[in-house]
Amino acid sequence: MIISFAWTTPALLAGVKTVTRRTWNRRYAEQFARLVEFGGSTRVDAYDRSPRNGGRKVATIALVTVAHEQGYRLTASDREREGVTWSERNGIAVPEGAATWDEWWRLFRDGWATAPEGGYRVEFELIG
Repeated sequence: MIISFAWTTPALLAGVKTVTRRTWNRRYAEQFARLVEFGGSTRVDAYDRSPRNGGRKVATIALVTVAHEQGYRLTASDREREGVTWSERNGIAVPEGAATWDEWWRLFRDGWATAPEGGYRVEFELIG
């Protein structure tokens, strides 16, 4: 199993990104949740982008929590754990569609809070 990180790859590799949020469908998310729930191997390969788009493995992470969130308002702590603050401080390019990291974060935060189906919070540890 893999998770791709795209624009947050530098924050992941620096060890400051410890959570990611995904709009996976329930069935797909349950595959990841089962790893945590049943205590098997929680190791997942981390890619810099989807392998279908030429991505490559950059690390291994261990899943800690996979939980559904709906209507959740992201906080300043979430901004830190998502790697946004670190990316901004370290001059990482802003994702397409926003002029600044603050603008990007506002769009992401507001979209997450109002997504009709919600999404999944995946907490993890970088292990290699």
